[in-house]
Amino acid sequence: MQIPDEIRKCVAFIASQDKTNAYTMRGTVFLVGYPLPLIEDTPAYYLVTARHTIDQFLKRDIIDTHLRFNARNSNAQYVSIPTSQWLFNEDDRIDVAVLPIDLNLSEIDHKYIPLNLFVNPEIINSQQIGVGDDIFFPGLFSKRFGDRKNIPIIRIGNIAAMPEESIQTEWGTLPSAYLIEARSIGGLSGSPVIFSTGQTRKIGNMFNVLGQAQYYLLGLIHGHYGIKDEMWDSADNTFTDDSRIKSINMGIAMVIPSWDILSTLDRPELKQKRKLESDAKMQERAASTVLDNSFFTSINVMARTNDITNGSNSDQKKDSMSKQVPPMNP
Repeated sequence: MQIPDEIRKCVAFIASQDKTNAYTMRGTVFLVGYPLPLIEDTPAYYLVTARHTIDQFLKRDIIDTHLRFNARNSNAQYVSIPTSQWLFNEDDRIDVAVLPIDLNLSEIDHKYIPLNLFVNPEIINSQQIGVGDDIFFPGLFSKRFGDRKNIPIIRIGNIAAMPEESIQTEWGTLPSAYLIEARSIGGLSGSPVIFSTGQTRKIGNMFNVLGQAQYYLLGLIHGHYGIKDEMWDSADNTFTDDSRIKSINMGIAMVIPSWDILSTLDRPELKQKRKLESDAKMQERAASTVLDNSFFTSINVMARTNDITNGSNSDQKKDSMSKQVPPMNP
């Protein structure tokens, strides 16, 4: 399965910083664009990851999360955000964290996942998504994350079970989750899981030739089944509590469904923030339109004035010429 390089550009890395100002990669985040009300071409941007990753910052009283983005014209850049600004789902069982963030995509080499690519029951039905379908997820490989820029890896797998019932984990009870056959490792928690249609797809008794694969966001990586779940993604061994106990990976990972991400993005305060942003941008556009209209109105007035002036001069010239030209002889 060939995967477009743009897919990897939707992820960035989250890090902590020690007393010597050295960074340690802790997990994966990905960028989502949520359309503003009445302004479809201007989205609000959010970073999304697994809540349990942010919980570890809070548990250790780490004040800031450090986000590592790829810059277009330089090495990777860090952006520090207070850990307290991350928001969780109103249902504490859902392992999703989101962060509203202002980004200039002309300066960073990243893409966002639009809301219309979130898998929902309608897409599951129309594409007949089910057990055995191909999935993949880009994310942090803690042993090689890139010196000068982020270098996400891609892991590939298949859907092993659909989200039909709640699931018990070391972290707690997940209301629902996909199970995928893929090896999830430390650093990949929070990675976006992408469903691929492939170039041809059987829908019912028909084979659809799509020409090129279509991609949808299935959800995000929660973690994997093992003898002991690792609850802290780390590229070093500085943490020595129970969360660092090594586990035997059973090859089955849990995926939080995309609709749980959407419900987190639809928290009341985030809806209100999007409305305020939309109102502000509508006012800016209205002000710009008024200026444009006044400019063109002044141009039109000047043009009409010139026409009237030219017309009067033309009439005067005609009167003068009629007086100068003698009448024709009968």
